[in-house]
Amino acid sequence: MREITNPLQACLDVLIRPNPVFARLATANNWSWVPFVLLVVISILPAYAYFSSVDMDWYQELIINQTMANVSPAEQDAARSGMTRENMIALTLMFAALGMIIVNAVLALYLNLITRMDPEQVHSFGDWYGMTWWVNMPNIIGAALSLLVISLSSTNQLPPESLNVTSLAYWLDVPMSSDWFSLLQSVRVESFWTIYLLAAGISQWTQIKSNTTWLIAALPYGIVWGIWTLAAAI
Repeated sequence: MREITNPLQACLDVLIRPNPVFARLATANNWSWVPFVLLVVISILPAYAYFSSVDMDWYQELIINQTMANVSPAEQDAARSGMTRENMIALTLMFAALGMIIVNAVLALYLNLITRMDPEQVHSFGDWYGMTWWVNMPNIIGAALSLLVISLSSTNQLPPESLNVTSLAYWLDVPMSSDWFSLLQSVRVESFWTIYLLAAGISQWTQIKSNTTWLIAALPYGIVWGIWTLAAAI
């Protein structure tokens, strides 16, 4: 088994052999800045490529028709005026980065609290926050695939679902007007990969039993998906 000697090596190894990586991260300092930078930069590239090339007139009408069909013409015109190429690029990139930072902070707080069931658990909120960036490394693959689809497209009228080509919303061709869109957009192939990495990380950093680590890892996704399912069904 090769030794994990640097954070770039760890970024690759965590995807296929996570246990040695998390064992090494338990004693490494400041390595989590590397996946943080990689995730923030690479995850926003599909949005930048999409809004840099999409037919904005077509995009505006698509969004208006799918999400604002029942509002007044004045409100629709106001929405159109705000959906400029520059605004969409700036807002999408800002909220994508902030969204990851906030969601990972909430996940880290959850991990910090729930792993206290292990009396020998010594890791702080900051340690768990660092782990959240490592377990989300599969998102880089999803972002790269989305960027590839957008870059190779022969049309500038790609649906917004192309920003997330590993989601069920993309594969099932679910429009934004559907009540199920948000749920299916959030269910991605890499989500299950992240659950696996999270379970591996918890098992390396605590003495919690294997079955329980899987439950801890899957519970946040189950809660979010369950709430979205109920909201869509009602």
